[in-house]
Amino acid sequence: MNITRKATLEILTDSIKKFHRLFNMHPKDPEILLADTWKIVRKRFFYPECPEPKILEFSSSWPAMRIKKRRILINARFLNNHNHTIPVSDMLEVILTHGLAHHAVCPWDLRTHVLLFSEAAKTIQDPSYARFVTDLFLDIVVDYHCFLHRWDKTHHILKAIGPRNPHLEVKLSIYSIAWNIASVPADTVLSKTTIEYLADIDYLDKSRWFRNIRKFTRALRANLPRLLPTGSTLPEPLMGFHDMETFGSTEFSESFRTLAQDLENPATFASIFSKVKDAYGQSQNGDSKRQMGRGLGYETKVNPFFYMSLAEKYRMQVRKRDIRKDGSLYPFSHEKWSVSDPFYDIDIWNSMGRILPTITVKWKKREGEIHCYQEKVPDCMILIDSSGSMPNPSQKLSYAVLGASCAADAYLREGSRVSVYNFSDAPAGNKKLLLNSRNRMEIYEALCTYFGGGTAIEVRLLAEVINDKELDIFLITDMEITNLEHLIRLFTGLEKVRVTAVYIGEKKGVERFQQAARKMKNVSVYGIKEPKDIMKIVLGQIRKYIHSK
Repeated sequence: MNITRKATLEILTDSIKKFHRLFNMHPKDPEILLADTWKIVRKRFFYPECPEPKILEFSSSWPAMRIKKRRILINARFLNNHNHTIPVSDMLEVILTHGLAHHAVCPWDLRTHVLLFSEAAKTIQDPSYARFVTDLFLDIVVDYHCFLHRWDKTHHILKAIGPRNPHLEVKLSIYSIAWNIASVPADTVLSKTTIEYLADIDYLDKSRWFRNIRKFTRALRANLPRLLPTGSTLPEPLMGFHDMETFGSTEFSESFRTLAQDLENPATFASIFSKVKDAYGQSQNGDSKRQMGRGLGYETKVNPFFYMSLAEKYRMQVRKRDIRKDGSLYPFSHEKWSVSDPFYDIDIWNSMGRILPTITVKWKKREGEIHCYQEKVPDCMILIDSSGSMPNPSQKLSYAVLGASCAADAYLREGSRVSVYNFSDAPAGNKKLLLNSRNRMEIYEALCTYFGGGTAIEVRLLAEVINDKELDIFLITDMEITNLEHLIRLFTGLEKVRVTAVYIGEKKGVERFQQAARKMKNVSVYGIKEPKDIMKIVLGQIRKYIHSK
């Protein structure tokens, strides 16, 4: 009797499971099922700020999803192709969990993605290989995170789909040993030693991600030509490519700005930028609109952007305008009127035309406030030496360019215009002149230009440009200017101009310039031994010229 009851219970349980499975395979309304699953998945990650996902018809049944501007787009054809073997609810749960894990766990932001890619690119010179390895590493980290939290429906889907492309082949090989969920794919190109090495990497230790992706890349390097034959297009992972469009439209410029401030090395920054542009500049689908740099533009000038970003690190606050009382009283709010109050304060409209102590209201007045007059900050002109004795700003950090960038940023933020005169042997044509501009990229591009060669200034041209204007001039040079005497005469005749001259080292023209400057009240001369001291002087003078007003 007990055996019969047990068999009947098993049959009933099995029937319920089959019914539940059929119900999940063929939901009446996929949108309702998506909304319910989205609530569950968002709770797992503590409700991150992400747009609601959508189910869309892709051009093919692969991949399962793509992420565009943080929004998860689910492939309806993928769901239809596999709903006979995998419940739709399970597929939606895995897709949404995977997508949100990329947002909340790895890479979290574009800066981390770019740094992981750059670590892979140090080991592999081919940008396509580096991109393949980075995408694979990001997916494995997310899968490990999900498995750790027992959101383990991922491996059921991976087993059902099988090793259809190189991404799945590598992942299934690793998971077969790490999770013991399936056998190693029979036709894999990876050796058992390689698979065991990859499975032994600690993918969940965030502090060692950069070290671990180097280990991951070195282990796969010898197998990449067989995984990705020459001439073949980069295969799209099950959960879509991880490209620049995965992130928000403003995250590109913001992430590279932070990266520049952390690196403080223009050559390293330019190298990373170039590799990212080569790997992610055009989508693998050939869609020309899906280009890197939606916040910056594809042809972003690397050096100007680097120094522009670095200048923001030393940015000072904009002057606050003082406020004073103007002596006039203005209606501010209402309060109840009493018989002892004057009649002229009554607000007749809000009192409904009645003069009664309990109904009538009067205006409560307060003294008005106005902004005090603030003296206008004059325009700025930067004279920067880019001769052969000055450092090349594209090869190593130039404190001369950085100091000039900080000055330009400070005056632009006060609403002033900035002119740039970048020179080496100016009479021979080695100069760049930009007048009265508020275009940041133009200004920083002029500052970052490097000529090399000798040092001479076109004094007549400068005199015409200044032309008795009220200006703050910053001269950054090594004082090896051939026609320094002519420049001294020019500064001597200027009355409305304040000049800050910063020179590096002890050169033959320094003493002559200092003697002349002592007779001029509008010229300040600072000599430095360490180039990084340029920043202190420039920022100090900006504080004196602008913030002391």
